[in-house]
Formats: sequence, structure tokens, C-alpha cells
Amino acid sequence: MTAGIGKEVIRQALLDRTEDLFRAAWGEPEKAGGKDWRAKSSSARSMVMRGAKRGVWRDHKAVTGGDLLDFFAIEFCGLSAANQDFPRVIDEAARWCGLSIDQAPDLSALMARKAAREAQGEAEAAADAQRGAALVAALQARSEALAGSPAAAYLAARGITALPPGWRYLPPVPGLGVKHPERAALMVPAIDDAGVVRGGQRILILADGSKAPEDPRKPAFGAIGGFPARIPADKETEQNGPLVICEGPETAAAIAQATG
Repeated sequence: MTAGIGKEVIRQALLDRTEDLFRAAWGEPEKAGGKDWRAKSSSARSMVMRGAKRGVWRDHKAVTGGDLLDFFAIEFCGLSAANQDFPRVIDEAARWCGLSIDQAPDLSALMARKAAREAQGEAEAAADAQRGAALVAALQARSEALAGSPAAAYLAARGITALPPGWRYLPPVPGLGVKHPERAALMVPAIDDAGVVRGGQRILILADGSKAPEDPRKPAFGAIGGFPARIPADKETEQNGPLVICEGPETAAAIAQATG
């Protein structure tokens, strides 16, 4: 067992070398400048490189994920998780990071780098929020009424004729930096508790309202975590009926139509 080196010190040392860990285990990323890296060898493997979640990773194919200690345990030690043999993981991770087992590390330098990463993460999060809000405003400005639009035809093909309030038709939006800007979409807003649109989903459609062929076909925009699409019930149902939670917007619209 590595003497004199605590778990948090080793965690910070791994965070210092997140990019090196990714490349050593998974090879080169698809896009090295991105906030999240995906492995060229398999896009199912991803890791956050910037912000407060730096080092958080996911292998969707293997259905594994976690922090860098788990990453090191799985990819470098051949374990299923860090807690399977934590002393070994700590010891081998320390050696991999070049930490001396005979003397205490320079904690002030490690903590200074941690503080710098956190400050950078906060600044990037604020900038991301500002860009997201600007994108939401731009998409709303270009959106049109849902009734009579290809997006309404898309819903009608699914038996949905009661159009949810706040849902909009979005024509193609070239120049806004979204996925597949050449496609029209049904725009479903993600709304906070104050009723403010914070983000949403573009359900891509063709000119006749049929499904677009792209994958993913329902790209998100802005902030969606913790901000669901909401379909208000009528007054009687709101007072006496249940709260229904659905996975997809179309399912929610169908249930809202059926239940009021």
C-alpha cells in the first residue's frame, strides 16, 4: 500500500492527467478540442474533459462508468471497480502518476491546480449557460405557430390533434450551430418552475411532417437537466387528476389528450 498518500491526492493527480489516461486506455479522441471526448475506436466511450465533471466517464456498450479511480481500476488493473481491490488501485494509480511512495507529495501544488480547474469549470459553466440562453432565444424567435404546420401533421399522424400549449413549429435554422439545421422540427420546450423556457428538444421532420431519417432524430438544445417538458391539465383534471410522467414528448401529448 502506498504510504503517506491519501485517496484525494491520488484522485487529484489522476485529474491532472485525465487526457493521458484517456489516450492510454482508449486511444485518440474523435475531437480533442471538445468538452467531452469520445474514443475514435468506439463512440460509446466518452469522458468529460472540462468543467466540474472532469474525469467522469461512460462506456455505454459495456454499461460501465464512474470516476477516474474506477476508470483506472477497470482499464489498468483489470478489475470491475475500484472497490474490488482499493489498496491495489491506489498503489498502482500513484505509481502511474509518478507519485513517490517514500515521501509526501506537494499538496499545495495539487490543491492549487484543483482550485484552478474549479475556477475554470465555473467560468466555462457560466459561458455555456449564456450561450445556451442565447440559442434558446434565437430558436424561439424563428419558431412559428404549431397549428397547420408540418409539425402538427407529424402529431396528427400519431393521433394527436390536441396541440400542447407552448409547442412550436421550427423551420430550418441555418447558422445557429445546432445539429441538422437544414431540417424542420417540432420544438418542445424544457421549462423551469417559473415557466421560463431553458432549453428543449427539436424533433426533426420532413416537409410533409413525416419522420426525418437522421440519428439522433430528437436533438436537445439549451439546458434540459431538471427542466421537463410540461403539458398543463385543464382545471378540473389539475385539481383532481394524477400527475403523469412520460419518457417522450409524443407519449405525453397523447396521454394529455386522452385524459384532459
